[in-house]
Amino acid sequence: MKYYMMLLLLLLAGCSQQGSSGADATSALDALANAEQCGFGPRPAKPGALQRYAVGYNEDVCVPLVPADAGIILMGGSTDVDSIFTDKVRPYIQGGNVLVLRTQGAAGYNDYFLHLLQAALVETLLVDSRDKANSDYVRWALQTAEFIWFAGGDQSTYIANWQNTALQQALHAAYQSAQRYG
Repeated sequence: MKYYMMLLLLLLAGCSQQGSSGADATSALDALANAEQCGFGPRPAKPGALQRYAVGYNEDVCVPLVPADAGIILMGGSTDVDSIFTDKVRPYIQGGNVLVLRTQGAAGYNDYFLHLLQAALVETLLVDSRDKANSDYVRWALQTAEFIWFAGGDQSTYIANWQNTALQQALHAAYQSAQRYG
């Protein structure tokens, strides 16, 4: 289980590409991209109604995380604090995958996280129904992310759409993993 999660109001829980050519960076990511080796299997089919916004390398990057460095960061109610991401999150995820969860909106964090965290992939999922929250795709995306961010907004929609679903179970598992080592 990957160990880091973040919420705009609650963070539950880099391999730098600078100076290398696009081909070198892709080759390096290809070497790390092996979801099956990490134990998660291949990416399931995305439900047609699930909105997905992604930037970066489109495969799961298998990053050897240090469980003792996992943790939870609380943030919200104002502007995002870049130094928390660059000082705490980026070294932990080592260029891994970032998942942004929301119930409304679009891809507002994708480019920000891609560059600030030097992530391989930033994927935003608009999970605005219980059916989507129970999909294999959403569960897999949570399991394979090194960093999970809740984009904020009306938190009552999180409860209405995510409570007692596979998404909630996957979040709970990631949180428990972070607590064991944090």
